[in-house]
Amino acid sequence: MYVDSFASVYGCDSVWTTTVIVHPTFAPTQTVEICDNDSFLLPSGVFVATAGVYVDSFASVYGCDSVWTTTVMVHPTFAPTQTVEICDNDSFLLPSGVFVSTAGVYVDSFASVYGCDSVWTTTVIVHPTFLLLCKQWKFAIMIRSCCQVVLM
Repeated sequence: MYVDSFASVYGCDSVWTTTVIVHPTFAPTQTVEICDNDSFLLPSGVFVATAGVYVDSFASVYGCDSVWTTTVMVHPTFAPTQTVEICDNDSFLLPSGVFVSTAGVYVDSFASVYGCDSVWTTTVIVHPTFLLLCKQWKFAIMIRSCCQVVLM
């Protein structure tokens, strides 16, 4: 509170009292971590999906400027693909730890260290094994299309 005294033109004293109220400004900061296939809603109502520092300005209830700073960090997801070829009497160990011996597309999902979903796709191709019997030479040849030839 401030008090000032003045003398009027007629010699009378006047007292002027001023009360000053200081309203706070707000400057919150936040750091947000998202996955690269996600987005984040800023305080301004805008969705962002790119790493960076975003500054939003608002007027408080008292009309004071307030600045909200948001740091957005984007973590990667992984989507490796692989194709493996096996013979019909073989099997393959998928990234999930499961053995398969049937042709097909197998999808394994994992969470990264940041909690982001990563999807590993494995295509398994199974090649047949052929057995040729040659009676006139009295031997058999097993031919695998996996590039293996076994003489019996």
